[in-house]
Amino acid sequence: MPSSTSNSDVASRLPQLPWTLVLGGALALALGFVAALELTLAARGFRPTIVDSQAQWEKARARAAALGRRALILVGDSRMQTDFDLGTLRAAIGLAPVELALDGSSFVPVLAGLAHDERITGTVLVGFSDVELGQWNFASAAARYEADYERTAHDAHLPDYRHVEAWLADRLHAHLASYADGARPLTSLVLRALSPDAAPQSVVTRPDRTRLMDFSRANLRSLNQRSAWFELEGNAGVALTGDLDAREKTLRERIDTLVPADASAYAAHATEIGAMVHTIAARGGRVIFVALPVGGLAAEVEARRYPREQFWNRFCAAADARCLHFEDDGRLRTYVPPDGLHLADRQQQRFTEDLVDALGLRR
Repeated sequence: MPSSTSNSDVASRLPQLPWTLVLGGALALALGFVAALELTLAARGFRPTIVDSQAQWEKARARAAALGRRALILVGDSRMQTDFDLGTLRAAIGLAPVELALDGSSFVPVLAGLAHDERITGTVLVGFSDVELGQWNFASAAARYEADYERTAHDAHLPDYRHVEAWLADRLHAHLASYADGARPLTSLVLRALSPDAAPQSVVTRPDRTRLMDFSRANLRSLNQRSAWFELEGNAGVALTGDLDAREKTLRERIDTLVPADASAYAAHATEIGAMVHTIAARGGRVIFVALPVGGLAAEVEARRYPREQFWNRFCAAADARCLHFEDDGRLRTYVPPDGLHLADRQQQRFTEDLVDALGLRR
């Protein structure tokens, strides 16, 4: 028996609307919401910032290998992320900078991975830390990231919907404050745009993985104490408790008891680092070590544990590489990290320029 309802009858009963105008209006409303939210967040001081994930680091690691001799590869801890402006480096040196530094991690596993990678033939700029050489740490995030990268580096990935969508999302989110710090637009609207108590971020991670640190609203005495405690205890240390005066007293007592670290283990590790340097140099690359500015109580911890004559000077001789300590250059000595370890966003570009000149790298 034939159906009493044909396809044409169904189509005729659908609402006859100006769909172009309806869809265009909906799109205009959505764009208007996004624009209004972004303008509101910008007016309140919020800035776009990415979530610095392992995937972001591995993309940078692959780029470092692909660039070959044109690469300027930054390796180290969070200071290598906060103290440098990559645009300034690119313009001053003429190489393509790649940020491979990792917060709270040792430079050693990454440098070892670069030495083993035949494609690394560029310049490696290492943010040196005595403690990372004195206490060999292959259990850090840097070791895990490098190992995972080496295991999957040669896996072929054909473009598919998931990868393309993720790439587009990264590109979009990196330029919108409503997605800053992994938030969503609705979260940003409620907790940032509409909340009277919302304060702008003190740390912003840019798409190139460098960071901007704003100390204008920070308790600098507290931050300096935390930096010194981190230098004493590392990531595994217990929290520093008590009021600021009590914490200061605890720190002073600990610093007064410090003695130099084990110089024999340090020297053995320096020799191993020298072998990595020679491996990279044999392919036409080069490695430069830089001791970045440090101040306050953190500087006192470093000076007591690793006196320069016993450690830094011997390392430079054993590594047989270009080395620069900030204390040895009049321009670099003028930079004082507000928290004892990291430079502020307003210092970043000028420090980059001065370091390039101190190293004689300007093209």
